[in-house]
Amino acid sequence: MPRFFCHIHKPSGIEVDRTGLEFPSLEAAYLEVCQCIVEIMNEPDVWETMPERCWFEIADVAGRCLMEVPFAEAVEQALREHRGLI
Repeated sequence: MPRFFCHIHKPSGIEVDRTGLEFPSLEAAYLEVCQCIVEIMNEPDVWETMPERCWFEIADVAGRCLMEVPFAEAVEQALREHRGLI
């Protein structure tokens, strides 16, 4: 299974993922990152970090950026899914 590294970009700098996680595909890594963003947005102090200016970078083992996932995109996706359940 391929290993993906999910770095968090914030106004204060980058939190580098040095371990990575194995996922069956880039899509699976993307879905996990979206879930992480929703969980992060529920933390009480997250609004101090300006989440609208934060994003995850999903990279491969060679360090190439495969995808950027803005926090806003993940939150919008979660809201769309929630509305579909109502």
